[in-house]
Amino acid sequence: MSFAVAVLVAAGLALFGLPFRSYHFWYSWTPKVFCAGFLGYLAIAGFGGGFVGWLPGQLGVLTPTTNDVLNGLIFGFAGSLAVRADFGGRAPAGAPEARRAASLIGKSIDWTSGMLDQVACRAVANWAKNLSDAQLLELARDISYGIGAASPAVVPGKAKVTTIKTVTDAMAAIGSADPTQQDDARARLTQFCLRYICAERVPKPAPPQK
Repeated sequence: MSFAVAVLVAAGLALFGLPFRSYHFWYSWTPKVFCAGFLGYLAIAGFGGGFVGWLPGQLGVLTPTTNDVLNGLIFGFAGSLAVRADFGGRAPAGAPEARRAASLIGKSIDWTSGMLDQVACRAVANWAKNLSDAQLLELARDISYGIGAASPAVVPGKAKVTTIKTVTDAMAAIGSADPTQQDDARARLTQFCLRYICAERVPKPAPPQK
């Protein structure tokens, strides 16, 4: 009973382990992959976190109370904290067996989120490459306006000026009569949009007007 409760508690806490904007980003770009990856994440974090918290009790290291349900709640919280500590780069406390398990689970969570990032960014790249020149210009213009309006604490002034100038030059070159310059400008704008969308976790926008 205590293990089952610990798993449920750890899975529930795992929902808050990653930022909402990451969930929104992954789902908007790759809904099917996100659903599979999210279920995998909950399974890893739930069963793993529950096991890490429950294990010390089975080893005789920790038996908080005589109530299985209450123990399960404590084990679930403790396991989630241990896994989150390792996931955040800090060594979890506790028995060596629990520390090793937490490290393995933390790496599994890291791999799952990295996989979702890679698949979503590949979807962004394919989407951006299929935009018409007018659609790509509209998207790049919207992003550059957002960067221009950003606080200096978010985007330093020098980086802001350099980025906007680079994008503006590419936007002007995309209308060049030289096909080579057009291709180069389009590639630069596509990469600019791709990097921004992936770095800022931007959800998939509505299709730009042609």
